[in-house]
Amino acid sequence: MSPEQAHLRFGPVEFCWYPQTLLESARHSTKQRSLWLTLFLVAAIPRILGAFFLPNAFGDAYVYIRDIGEMSTKMRAGTFAITDLYGFWLPLYQFLSALVNVFIGNGFYAGKVVSAGFGVGVCLLIYGITLQVTAHRTAALLAFLVIALNPLHIFYSVSAMTDVPHAFFLLASLYFCLKERWVLAAVFAALAGLTRMESWMFIALIPLIQFFRERHISIAAVAILAIPPIFWLYVSWKATGNWRACFEARREYHDWLFAANPTLAHFSLPHILRDGSPLPGWSSSPWSGARAFRKMCARSSRRSFSFLPLWA
Repeated sequence: MSPEQAHLRFGPVEFCWYPQTLLESARHSTKQRSLWLTLFLVAAIPRILGAFFLPNAFGDAYVYIRDIGEMSTKMRAGTFAITDLYGFWLPLYQFLSALVNVFIGNGFYAGKVVSAGFGVGVCLLIYGITLQVTAHRTAALLAFLVIALNPLHIFYSVSAMTDVPHAFFLLASLYFCLKERWVLAAVFAALAGLTRMESWMFIALIPLIQFFRERHISIAAVAILAIPPIFWLYVSWKATGNWRACFEARREYHDWLFAANPTLAHFSLPHILRDGSPLPGWSSSPWSGARAFRKMCARSSRRSFSFLPLWA
C-alpha cells in the first residue's frame, strides 16, 4: 500500500472519533447538570423548609414585611409610583419581594422565600468562586458544604432582611470580576448598591481592580455603578423635596439611639472585650481553611490567587 493510500484509508478508529467525542461531551454535560442539580437541592431544601418553619432573626424583618405588604397592595391596585420606593432602607429587596407577593398574597412568607432563594444562590456562588480561585473541585465542594449546611447561614437566609440578598449580589460581582467580565460585575454591584448603601464603595473599587488588571477602565461599568446613588438621591428628592432626606433620617435615628443608649456613643473596654470574644474562633477558621486550601491547591495558577488580596 502506497503512502498516499495509507493516508486516505479510513479504519474503524479514524472513522468513529467524531461520534465518540460527542458521546464523551454529552456524558460530561450530564455529569455537570447532575452536580449542579444536587448542589441546588442540598442548599434549597433546608432554606425553603426554614422559610416556613423558622422565625426571623431580628425585629427589623417585620419592618421589611410591612413595606413589602404596602408595595404589593399598591401594585395590585395599579397605584404604585416611584415615590413608594422611598424609605429608611434602600428598596430593591422590598421591591422584588413585593413583586413575588403580588402572586403569593402573603407578605410575611414572600419576604422569607425571596431571601431563601438568594441564600441558595449564595451557596452556588461560593462553589463557583472557590472552583475558579482554586481549580480544585474537592475544595469547592467543601466550601459549598460549609455554607450550605451552616445553621447560622440557613437562619439568616430565611429571615426577611437584606443581609443574604446583599451577599448574593456581592458574590456575583466578585465572580464576574474573577472572570474579568467587568460590565456584568458592575451590574451586580449596582444591584447590591440598590440593596444596601455600603456597596456604593464599589463605584471606586471595581474600576480600581480593573485598572490594576488591565491598565484601563470600562466607562460602561463606571456608568452602571453610578446608577444606585443617583437613583436614590432622585427618589429622595421626588418623595420629600429634599435629596438628603434619607441621610437626615438616618442621622436622627442615630441621635435617638445614642441618647437612649449612651454606652453606644463611645468605646469602652468591657464592650470591646464582650463584642470581640468570638473573634479568635472566627479568625482561626479562615486561617485553617486557607492553609488547607493552599496545600490542596498547590497546582493552581498564581493568577487565580491574585484577586484574593484585593477582596480580603
